[in-house]
Amino acid sequence: MWAMRCGAGRRLGLVQQPLRAALLVLGLTSVAGGALADPVRLPPDQAQMEAIRQLEAGRPEIAQGLAKALLQRDPNTFSAHLLLSYAARDLGQFTDARLAARRALALADGDAQRHDAMLALAQAQASAGRRTIAQLWLRRAIDVAPDPATRARDLRDFRYVRARNPWTFTLDAGLASSSNINGGTETDTIWLYGLPFTLSGDAQALSGQQTHGSLSVQRTVSETDHHRVRLGFNLAGQDYRLSDAAKQLAPTAKGSDYAFWAVETYVIGQMRAGRGRDEWDMRLLAGHNDYSGQPLSNYASLALGRSIGIDRRTRMHLGASVERQWRQDTARKSAVLRFADLELQRGIGRIGSASLGLRLGEVDSASADVAHIRKGISLGLDLARPVFGAEVSLNASYERRDYGLLALSTDERTDHRITLGADALLRDHAVMGFAPEIGLGYTQNRSNWALSDSHGLNLSMRIKSAF
Repeated sequence: MWAMRCGAGRRLGLVQQPLRAALLVLGLTSVAGGALADPVRLPPDQAQMEAIRQLEAGRPEIAQGLAKALLQRDPNTFSAHLLLSYAARDLGQFTDARLAARRALALADGDAQRHDAMLALAQAQASAGRRTIAQLWLRRAIDVAPDPATRARDLRDFRYVRARNPWTFTLDAGLASSSNINGGTETDTIWLYGLPFTLSGDAQALSGQQTHGSLSVQRTVSETDHHRVRLGFNLAGQDYRLSDAAKQLAPTAKGSDYAFWAVETYVIGQMRAGRGRDEWDMRLLAGHNDYSGQPLSNYASLALGRSIGIDRRTRMHLGASVERQWRQDTARKSAVLRFADLELQRGIGRIGSASLGLRLGEVDSASADVAHIRKGISLGLDLARPVFGAEVSLNASYERRDYGLLALSTDERTDHRITLGADALLRDHAVMGFAPEIGLGYTQNRSNWALSDSHGLNLSMRIKSAF
């Protein structure tokens, strides 16, 4: 992985001004013959360049000797510590390689040298099998890359290490302001059998702020050219703080009344299907969630899918899933969910990438509030060109839910749910590859059952990996 080590000396942060003092270099192998040559005297700048040539020629032991000789002359020579790190790494002395790179980082003067030292440290960590730590150092190096070309090479190195790391960590966190955190109804009065009934404050839409976060950890346990199997764990949650207006409307309500937490473990399998990029995918999951600080449900699901490349720009994914929920609050609301999905993704030239999704599902439950038939369509568009420096994604969806007869009603309930959203990723403001993403979303649910009429406007900010 010489691309990480860089070439020709520029990215090794070598001293630019020649040094006047002479350096005695003992036992230097002759480049021409390979035999031991007589001791020669080299100025430090020539010794550094010779060490680079020896590294590139696959003779790290000579480069190591040169670097140590330079450090005997001046223990605070940045470039010598960097050379020593690369030489030790090639000799399999990974602890020494890390120590030398850290010393170089401590001596670095300016972003260019800091970048080179971080790159050396990342390579030493990756070579020692510590790929997750190597990815963190690469993220730091990318932050201070001196030019776009160097940054592009660093990104390739990052993806190289990530592809060979059996561990994957995904952290998501953010804040959101919502006009309806509880999914409450829009009205304060409903009519039943011609009579008006006033709803309590906590049954109406309450505004507030949401804090959410999730951590996913995956481990690849089996991988070949034809398949990959990963084990995963996910912890996610969201909590709320009511606005002053919501507190006046519902004085006894608290933001924690609407807090939601979930913990899941799962197995993901992928297998190539014939030639090209076609593949089968499988996901087996088991989880538990809490709502308002109390157990809500245990659940298990199985999802199967097939990705098909229709042409160079178009891909299709077919999926089916089944989920069993065991409700812990009310056993009658336990359910079996069955879904079938179709998604098409297509690149549309300079505009970007578009997606179309279709979903059909059934929720089977003894509770009329839960059981329903679901039909939906979704659209997505990722714009190819930045808008005011932001990478913009747009999405819209419509879903119809048909319920049976409800209590206190002579009609079958039907809901029409519309969701609109836009996300803007501010890649130019990334720190260590993590960039802020601002989102705006609107959800409206229209129903012939007044208690289900609702709408909500959400403004959110989250931190997202930009690569």
